Amino acid sequence: MAKILVLNGSSRENGNTEQLTDVILEGVSSTRINIRDFLIQPIVDKRHDPEGFTTVADDYDQIIELVLQHDVLIFATPIYWYGMSGHMKQFIDRWSQSLRDTRFSFKEEMKKKKAFVNYPTAKAVGLQLA
Repeated sequence: MAKILVLNGSSRENGNTEQLTDVILEGVSSTRINIRDFLIQPIVDKRHDPEGFTTVADDYDQIIELVLQHDVLIFATPIYWYGMSGHMKQFIDRWSQSLRDTRFSFKEEMKKKKAFVNYPTAKAVGLQLA
């Protein structure tokens, strides 16, 4: 059975994003994390510097290790100003660092995964959400 990881990018506990995720995954085993509960520093882009990226003291690697352990990723995020939440964006921006990190085979491992995006609109599912 596929191992599912939900990455919730909402800043709101029990908000529409979380409620919609509950409906979608009702009866399905999954691991769920709220990105807001982790400290993720902004990326300092050093892709083109000879020394490359420097180690960052935050929780990002902890989440990446979870991502790499799962087969299916669900990116659950509200849409703010026509884009994903700040929490989700900051997490995904750091992928540039993972692509160059020799501890992970990030690009090769991510190619093996299925990914879905869950963004709530009450109208789309006909639910009365908070």
